[in-house]
Amino acid sequence: MKLKKYAYLQGLIQGALWFFFAGFVAGVIVFPFFNAEGKISPIAAACFMGAASYCGGLFMAVSGIVAARKDYFDNKLKFELKDPEAPAKLDPPRNPWLVAIREGTIQWPLFGAVTIALCFVILRGGLSQKLFGSFTGILCLLHGAMLVRRTCVRELLKLIAHPPKEPKPFSQYLWTEHLLGNGIANLIINFIFGYIVFHQGPKHPQALVTGNYFVFDSFGMCAVIIMGIGFGSALQAMTDIRAGRVISPTGKFPQPSLFVKIAAFPIMALLAPFVAKLLFVIVGMDQFSMLTAMVLKGIFACILAMLSPALAARWSAAPASPDVQPT
Repeated sequence: MKLKKYAYLQGLIQGALWFFFAGFVAGVIVFPFFNAEGKISPIAAACFMGAASYCGGLFMAVSGIVAARKDYFDNKLKFELKDPEAPAKLDPPRNPWLVAIREGTIQWPLFGAVTIALCFVILRGGLSQKLFGSFTGILCLLHGAMLVRRTCVRELLKLIAHPPKEPKPFSQYLWTEHLLGNGIANLIINFIFGYIVFHQGPKHPQALVTGNYFVFDSFGMCAVIIMGIGFGSALQAMTDIRAGRVISPTGKFPQPSLFVKIAAFPIMALLAPFVAKLLFVIVGMDQFSMLTAMVLKGIFACILAMLSPALAARWSAAPASPDVQPT
């Protein structure tokens, strides 16, 4: 398959998944913003659509980069370069999250401008629930698909052109390639996104957030982080081990069946919000200020974004030998 064709195909695949997910979440998770007429205000719609398209693009870019690497090492992606010397001119590969944040930040202002025009000029009377969900999904699809198309093949060529001189120990690799980037990125993203979700509009800037609403919002966040980042980290770790970028982990570690590994992430995503609710009950917190809710959302996301890839990356690695000490 030609690289250009593959880049478009990968972008459409990632974009289609997020079109349905983002559209569904947009129509459900922001129900407090809809007025008696069933419409959401332009300012609330613009904030949510802009944040959703930006964050969704980051997740899609990372997934696209990892998927391209896996397809290449699985021999599903075969190609011939017109200029064999071209990849050598590229920079060495970087952490997919750093690539996604950099490229997404450069590209997103175009879609931010579209969001502003859509909400404050074209549909300034407000958006219905269906219209709001549809436009959110479309913006996520377009931004993410374009981002994947621009990054997935380029990052693959970088990986091919710059084979590792020496593989990293698994513990170091896990920290630098999975935990640190995922944790910081999701801490910042969800802190900002907390304002979008919990803010009750310009008339109520200091509205209190109930514990139940925080838990309700957490279901979508946990699903994206635990399942999306978890599966992505599993694929990335398998690919990096095969590429010789990391030493296969050693030491004893439970290796359950494939079914248990796959089922563990949806179960964790479902249970995590209830764990948060239990902690609120234990410490006696029924409601918090918006700033407190934003901080809690960011910290909660950071913890999940470090736990799920740690487990996924370790499970995806080769089974450990019991008589070798851990790296």
